Amino acid sequence: MAALVYGTNVVRQWVNSSVDRTALYSMSDFNAGDTISLSNDFLVLNQVTLLGITPTAAVVTPTFAGTVVTMPVGAATEAGYMVVFGESSGS
Repeated sequence: MAALVYGTNVVRQWVNSSVDRTALYSMSDFNAGDTISLSNDFLVLNQVTLLGITPTAAVVTPTFAGTVVTMPVGAATEAGYMVVFGESSGS
């Protein structure tokens, strides 16, 4: 378990500019139990979905609390995308 690095392991690819924010991140080299804080982009997370992670599954919902997302059981040196919906931090 490790803290993923925002801007290295998790890179924001797209974000809308409304208060109810949706963002798309590309992700690389993550394992089960790894965490990432999205406090730069969100005050509160409402929904998080991992898409196309290899080879575990096509769509997975990781656990999250506050602005921290924890990668799911079974993930091992994965890559894919993460779609996040929540309340914008204004950045």
